Amino acid sequence: MIRKFLFLLCSLTVAVLLARAPIFPLLMEVRETIGDMESLRQAWQFMSLPQFYASGDLARSAWMDETWNSYKTLFVLNHAFLLAVTYECWVLLNRWFGKKA
Repeated sequence: MIRKFLFLLCSLTVAVLLARAPIFPLLMEVRETIGDMESLRQAWQFMSLPQFYASGDLARSAWMDETWNSYKTLFVLNHAFLLAVTYECWVLLNRWFGKKA
């Protein structure tokens, strides 16, 4: 029981630390004003999940529908990646330190 708790704690710690790393993609909307002309373009940027969440309010209120749909898709993919890393860490810990039969 204690072993399972430690494995879970270690897996979650790895996932939390990984979430703080700037490795998650996000499609950003960039507006540039030159003189009396304005241009709008989209650019990819890598950021941590807390930054990803912070940009969510802006995305919901100011971005084009296409960018907001991309944001929602990336939200699902980024979290699926984080869950997969957590599960893989759990499996590796069980393989390395689990009870031998």
